[in-house]
Amino acid sequence: MSYEEALAQLEDAGFTNITAEASSTTSKDRDGMLQTVKVDGSTTFKEGDWEEKDVEILLTYYELEQYEVALNVDTEGEEGKPEFIVSTNLPDDVELTLTLSGDGDYSGQQIVAIEDGMAASSAFTTGYEEALPAGEYILAITMRMEDQPSGFFTGTKGASVLGSDGECMIGDYVVDDEDSGGKYIYAEFDYTSEYEEPEPVSKEELLQTIEDAVKEGFGDNCEVVMDDYGYTANVWQSGVAMLAMLAQTGASEYLDEWDSMVDSTEYAASSIKLLLMSAGYSDMMIVINIMNDQNTDYTLLTVVDGTTYYDYVNGIDLLGG
Repeated sequence: MSYEEALAQLEDAGFTNITAEASSTTSKDRDGMLQTVKVDGSTTFKEGDWEEKDVEILLTYYELEQYEVALNVDTEGEEGKPEFIVSTNLPDDVELTLTLSGDGDYSGQQIVAIEDGMAASSAFTTGYEEALPAGEYILAITMRMEDQPSGFFTGTKGASVLGSDGECMIGDYVVDDEDSGGKYIYAEFDYTSEYEEPEPVSKEELLQTIEDAVKEGFGDNCEVVMDDYGYTANVWQSGVAMLAMLAQTGASEYLDEWDSMVDSTEYAASSIKLLLMSAGYSDMMIVINIMNDQNTDYTLLTVVDGTTYYDYVNGIDLLGG
């Protein structure tokens, strides 16, 4: 029965020397429930026993623990690319959901885990790791018990102090969950991006930058040309035609070397594409052609914006040539 029910029955029976002690629990089902009854120091008694009305009676009952949640957020990282550092007294391994929204339809989300009272996000950015435009943003931090990782509800994990439904949590950031009857954490913090767009780079300036990047990756045997659609880099390396011929025979060591070159070319094209996008030319393409060094009229590999469109060795031809 509940503590109040037991106390009322004893008082109705005429007992006058009743004291009570609380025993903490993290179970909302036990909150307020009677744990033990001691009469004159003993828990051994039965219905019909006679006692003096001033006999000492001790009631022990369960009382729900209270865990006051503290949260604080610091911002680090580059301007427009915020990294949020959460300081909290929540237990280790608790996972927080960080959602940053604002400036039109922008929304980014990360899940971070607490370790030694801290949890850090990586940088929030727009697509392709671009800085957030100048403006006002809201960082929402949410923690629900049902979203916690497996194993969280056993042993000495957070559920043992927060309650299986978060019922032990109190504080400014704790919200009652009407659906589950438990509680969850929700907090909002302001973030202002003061990022300033850099002066636009001309297509001609980019041409030189791309040419330098291609030469750094592939050597001086290259040419980079620009047209209305983007940039095309033609590269010819000594021995590449022989490598292609040997790789096409299926010899693993040569095929591995060829595939490694394909991967490097895709990576180089992807990197240059990011450069184009960050400079405001996302509609322009970057094409890297690996030419036959014995006859540069022929192409052995074509990569567009990081994707292979033609591969002589592996029989890929998305160009229909």
